Amino acid sequence: MADSSSKNFKNKAEDTKLKADNKKAEEKVNVKQNKAVKEKSVEVKPSNKTQKKQTQDNQSQDGVNYSNYAIVKKGHAQFVLHEGELLEIPRIDVEEGKEYVFDEVLAIFKDGKSYIGTPVVKDAKVKVFVIKQIKGKKARGFKYKAKSRYRKQWGYRNPKTRIRVISISV
Repeated sequence: MADSSSKNFKNKAEDTKLKADNKKAEEKVNVKQNKAVKEKSVEVKPSNKTQKKQTQDNQSQDGVNYSNYAIVKKGHAQFVLHEGELLEIPRIDVEEGKEYVFDEVLAIFKDGKSYIGTPVVKDAKVKVFVIKQIKGKKARGFKYKAKSRYRKQWGYRNPKTRIRVISISV
């Protein structure tokens, strides 16, 4: 009987020793994690290429005025157009180098005022300059049926128009 109680005592002593060792190991891990968290929390400033500096009148270095913008509808899509912005939209049938006017303007936000149409804003126009008619990135399609030697592939490039927004007027 004395042997079994001494074994239990040894097991308890080993258990407490193991628990103490586990606590020390956990504390070391926590300390390492805290150091890692402190090291990772260093503030990273964006480079000049990614950061757009804006002047007092909300105009960025690339000439886009982000405070004045309009939401226009062309065909099935709606676009947000900022004054001075260069962007690509689905093809408009206008020659290169000519101006185009969006008449279907859904909303305008200009000089701190907002004009929201029901469904369009009356007498609102957005003038754009058509720079170039281009093709978009190629989309590929492919059909395949196993064990019958049937394979069909095709490609398609969406026609697009590159424009620059000249003015937004109400």
